[in-house]
Amino acid sequence: MLKLAFRTSGTLPVLVALAISPTAGSMAQTSGSAEDAVVLEEIVVFGENVQDLGLDEVSEGTGSRLGLPIMETPASVEIIDSEVMRARGYGRLSEAVQALPGVISGESPAAPSGFSMRGLTRSEITVLRDGIWLGPTNMVMRPQNTFNLDRVEVLRGPASVLHGQGVVAGTVNAVTKAPYAGMRDSVDALASVGRYNSQQFGVGAGGAASDQLWYRGDVSFRSSDGYVREMDPQSLNATGGLLWQPNADVSLRLSLDYLDDDLANYWGTPLVPISVATDPLTDVVTTATGETIDGNTRRNNYNVSDHRSESGQLLLRGDLTWRISDRIELHSTVYNFNADREWLNAEGYVFCTEIVDVCTDTGVLQRYYGYFLVFHEQDLVGNRTHLTVNQNLLGRPNTFLAGLEVTDLDFERTRGFRLNEPLAATDAVDLFDPVPGVYGPEEIRGVS
Repeated sequence: MLKLAFRTSGTLPVLVALAISPTAGSMAQTSGSAEDAVVLEEIVVFGENVQDLGLDEVSEGTGSRLGLPIMETPASVEIIDSEVMRARGYGRLSEAVQALPGVISGESPAAPSGFSMRGLTRSEITVLRDGIWLGPTNMVMRPQNTFNLDRVEVLRGPASVLHGQGVVAGTVNAVTKAPYAGMRDSVDALASVGRYNSQQFGVGAGGAASDQLWYRGDVSFRSSDGYVREMDPQSLNATGGLLWQPNADVSLRLSLDYLDDDLANYWGTPLVPISVATDPLTDVVTTATGETIDGNTRRNNYNVSDHRSESGQLLLRGDLTWRISDRIELHSTVYNFNADREWLNAEGYVFCTEIVDVCTDTGVLQRYYGYFLVFHEQDLVGNRTHLTVNQNLLGRPNTFLAGLEVTDLDFERTRGFRLNEPLAATDAVDLFDPVPGVYGPEEIRGVS
């Protein structure tokens, strides 16, 4: 019997014994006493935590309004701060959120930066901006630059009690950079370039204007040519705030959040018969009716030249905090959110294999039934006020919170198509060399 003993001592003590049992003949020739064990040199191993789990962080009302750290919050809450987003190269909110376990992000031009959690998506997931609900997610969500964000908080699971509006699957809260009492003067800058002429720039500054006044401002810009011709998405985001704290019991913060963006104007690549495709990607897509994607059309954009997928929005906010006593604190937030969004595109395409209906020629792409427009005009005014009382209850510390939120939402949605008229010469485009053409006269079909 051969025995090998390996002993270590220190932070991580380990004892490993390896026994090797040869054949019966060799066992008769070997002594099995413990005195034959070989003692190796002592090794001391030191371990150190290289990453803070952040369990002591307090979320900005995403998982609780009681000021509880994540460790004590009875919910699944995860936080990604600005340092992590910058280190990992997350330029958009969707990229940061998708990096978390159990979250999937999608980029549709009709519903940009949509999320999926626990098998649910769209309006079942609420997206907040600094803790404020701005409207149905599938209506108001836009790509957001991470340079302006201090952190992103994600709550998995239902949260209707906290955020209302039927929150079933989860909540995403984008928290912008804001001034705080005692902050030091600082300047941040970012510049990056990437594939498809992608560019991102940002600059921000914050500090003390006086012993009672602090400020913070950030501006960021993103643009790209896109992986398809004429996509050209871009986004400009400006955030800023002032904090006035005349004494230790009262503080007033005023902030603004402005966004102007233009989404990627790409609505898909058409399927064509395998017999027509010059570079059939049958290993990627093959339908039951024998259609696939032609590899030579992957970079083509079949939208019109005067396409629109843009928005402009402004969020103004004021926060008042009053510490009435050592145990009682009042917090009140008033806000106004105004947004205009426009979509006007050729969104649907049909490859003509025979002359029928609007297909007056074969081998071309027909867009006649694909013209669609949607305009949003939104105005949201609200006030959220809550009172927090800290006391002892039955000998244990207890926090009680009572609040009220009142909102007034005016949301007008205009939808329509291109004016119903005979086929225009530019409705049909070549599959491989499309001439964009223009949208043409508009026809409004409804306002709600």
